[in-house]
Amino acid sequence: MSTASRIPPNKLPAPAPLFSERLILRPLQHEDANDVFQYASQPIVSRFLSWSPHETLADSHDFIASARAGYRAGRVAPWGIEHRADKKLIGTITFLTYSPVHALADIGYVISPDYWGQGIAPEAARTLIQYGFETLSLNRIEAQCRLENQASSRVLEKAGLKGEAVLRQRFQVEGTFHDSHLFSILYDEWQSKETK
Repeated sequence: MSTASRIPPNKLPAPAPLFSERLILRPLQHEDANDVFQYASQPIVSRFLSWSPHETLADSHDFIASARAGYRAGRVAPWGIEHRADKKLIGTITFLTYSPVHALADIGYVISPDYWGQGIAPEAARTLIQYGFETLSLNRIEAQCRLENQASSRVLEKAGLKGEAVLRQRFQVEGTFHDSHLFSILYDEWQSKETK
């Protein structure tokens, strides 16, 4: 398919499960609340992000309810990341933004600290990128992380994205502005890697 003919759907389809070697990306279920709370309640998980740690299990239930409402409405909403061997939900990954007009999406993810350093985040990101290009006909997929978040920068590079720019004072967290590192991958770049 040529880049010029790539036309994404106006609304996102309901998320079907996506499979990789070690992971299943799937819709969140109400039964996932305990697993979500286990990682989302840890301050280290959200220290570079714009949301606060979950304080109660009700926060995790609310997060899942919001995600499921997004599925029904065709809006961006997170996939749960299930570890196939452990049969445990260990994080989420999502399109934070989605623009069918520009054939563009922006990805974000969070992983339980228990699974950091195992290549889980790049594997999940590559799986979502493949879905974005093959199923949604996207032309460009972006991701941003705070400049000081070197671990996330490495995740994005391992997933095949290229560092593109530093966006000055892009995020405000608790009254402080932070620079952001912008990464991207284009359909043609991804396709050339896939066909090698």
